[in-house]
Order: sequence, then structure tokens, then C-alpha cells
Amino acid sequence: MMQSLLIAIKNKYPKAKIDVIANKLCLPLAEFMPQINQVIELNTQHGKFDFNKRKILGKSLKGKYDLAIILPITWKSALVPFFANIPERIGFLGEMRFGLINNKIKLNKQKTPLMVDRYLLMLSQKITKDLYPKFNINTQIIQKSVALCPGASYGPAKKWPVEYFYELAEKLTNKGYLCFIFGSQAEKKDADKIKNNNPKITNYVGKLTLKESIKKMSEMEIIISNDSGLMHIASALNKKVIAIFGSSTPKHTPPLNDKAIILQTDEKCRPCFAKTCRFDHYNCLKNISVSDILKVI
Repeated sequence: MMQSLLIAIKNKYPKAKIDVIANKLCLPLAEFMPQINQVIELNTQHGKFDFNKRKILGKSLKGKYDLAIILPITWKSALVPFFANIPERIGFLGEMRFGLINNKIKLNKQKTPLMVDRYLLMLSQKITKDLYPKFNINTQIIQKSVALCPGASYGPAKKWPVEYFYELAEKLTNKGYLCFIFGSQAEKKDADKIKNNNPKITNYVGKLTLKESIKKMSEMEIIISNDSGLMHIASALNKKVIAIFGSSTPKHTPPLNDKAIILQTDEKCRPCFAKTCRFDHYNCLKNISVSDILKVI
């Protein structure tokens, strides 16, 4: 979704050079975003404050930039631009970042439910189709290929049941489709259950880098995914994405793609945005059936 903001910046300021500060996990994404001039790695551990590392990096960037746009709302995320002494530092006030942010953007979450629109508030814009993220990769499409993305690092309340993915894969391969499973090492156990020695299923989980996964996903005809990072990558690849929403909602983080098909239930308790189901029934996911998926393929 950040790419929508990058496109908007380039549209408004064609000569602007855009550098992005990102952690190691996100670095491969930059290769598919031509709007980015360079990526500066923030060598910190997830969840760690690492004040000194942020200070050192910030001071090394002094005098190099006119403007910083800070998308996260955390206090620590504003430290590098502050220590870099960048004249204009735009962002939401967030965690009481007085002084760190000197151009504060007001956020009304009810009026701006879409995350991508919150990013675009930095330029006082809203999402339009010309700002949809897009990864341009020249590739050969594998006929009757379906990518399965069973993971969601957020938590189980975003994960369609693995037994449903298994049943879906069996029915698809019986219909002549080839299935390919994508995800991180964390999904290996689930991926092995889905694969179940089926020769028409290729299991890439834990075997590819993020960059390699993106290139392989670009060869797919259809991508079936939980609401996850891979769903947004599939959308940026302009694929037919079948997106499964559990505790979250497409009113907040939809796949930005005209080909996308969204599946969700009308459970009264959703969207709750919880990582786990407080009722322990997960009906928002279980009530999306395999046949619901097959109907829209």
C-alpha cells in the first residue's frame, strides 16, 4: 500500500528522488517499485527500540533530505528523520511525538477507514485506480495454475482453516489445476498437510526468498490468499486474487486490484481485528466454504 503514496509523490513531484528506510525483511520489495531511488536498511530487531542505532543512522543522513514522511505512528519511527535534522517531517502525531514531527497530520479513523487513504493523507489525496500498487514483471504464465497462501503472521483469526485449503487443493487438482503453496517457514507444517504427497501440488513454503516468491507468484493465473502481505503482493501483480477475510475487513486493507474477489461472512462479531477468536469458534473463517471458493474460480 505504501507504493500508492510513492506513485502519488512522483506524480506531484516528478523530479523528486525518493529514498526509503526499511528493515531487512522489506528490502526485496523495493526492487519492484521503480519510484524508489534507494533503500536504506534500518538494522534493528523487530520490536526493539534500538535508540543508538536510530540516532547513528539519522546523524549519517544529515543534510541529505528536504522532506521526511513518517508512516508508522510509533515514537521510535520518527527518530531517524529527527536526528537527520530533516527540515520538514510529516506524520501523524501518534505516540505524542511533539517535536519529532513538525508537520502533524490529523487522522480521523472513522472518516478514513482505508489504510492506503491514511498514507495518502500525507499529500491530502485519496486512493484512485491510477495509484494502485503495481509490480511489473515480464513472465510466462503457467496455464491452470493456482497459488495458495495459507499463512497470516498476524494470527489465527486471519487464517482460513488448513483442512479447507487441503480440500480445496484436492478438488482443484482433480479438475486439472496445478497448485503452488507460498509462505514463510512458519507455515511449513500447514503447507505439508496441504501438499500431502499430491504430485500436482508444489510446495514452495520456506524454500524461496521473498524476491523469488514474488517472481514465482507472477507466473500464476489465480492466487487464493488470507488477508496477508502475500495478498497485497498478489494484488500488485495484477492477478485474479481471491482474498479471504476473517477478523479483519476489506474496508480497512482491501486488495487494490480490479480483478480481486473478496470473500467474507456477515458474522455479527466481525470485524473484531483480534489475533485470536475471543469466542474460540472462528466462524468468520469456518463459514467460508470450499465451494464458495470454487464458485468464483
